[in-house]
Amino acid sequence: GDLEIKKYNTFIYDKDGNTLAELKQHENRVWIDYSEIPQNLIDAYIAIEDKRFWEHKGVDFRRFVKSAYVSAIAYLKGEDEMQGGSTITQQMIKNLTGNNKNTVKRKIQEAWQALKVEREGLSKEDILNHYLNTIPMGSTVYGIETAAQAYYGKDVRSLSLAECASLAGITNWPTNYIPNSEKNKVNNVERAHYILDLMLEQDMITKEEHAQ
Repeated sequence: GDLEIKKYNTFIYDKDGNTLAELKQHENRVWIDYSEIPQNLIDAYIAIEDKRFWEHKGVDFRRFVKSAYVSAIAYLKGEDEMQGGSTITQQMIKNLTGNNKNTVKRKIQEAWQALKVEREGLSKEDILNHYLNTIPMGSTVYGIETAAQAYYGKDVRSLSLAECASLAGITNWPTNYIPNSEKNKVNNVERAHYILDLMLEQDMITKEEHAQ
């Protein structure tokens, strides 16, 4: 259905007043305002998840078409899954609705909702704010502030550039990248280095910052 996003306590509603998503009591989350999120963390997420975030209208059609092509080949093999291609706007919608199915139908609905959300005036900053505060970060941890406290023992506002890259790296596959075992720490550092490479490539950080 139509998606209207509000600052929430427990429930998120669509424009007709139907409950779109419920934020459950057992989920561990702390809301942090956009103005307090470090720029390095915002940049790290954009670098790895959606490099054309500031330019697109909700859907990155270059990535979406590529993803649809790969999925069409998979469909011919009997798989109804559509992998990849999601913008941060689409991921925000997935986080808020809790619908994680990778079916083609769900992905198309998500793309339509993403276009609608951006067309109807939700700012890029609001989208990032909802995305970063609702993102699953492993176990019952949701959102960047709770994750910073859980994995680094500090407020998200105090994260270094390296820690921002490390935190952004968890999102893709939390069970593999949460720094809670020796193997995962190695995986996380590799992922963080890759994100720092992307940030340098996209002119978000200097060579000196990257080297440090």
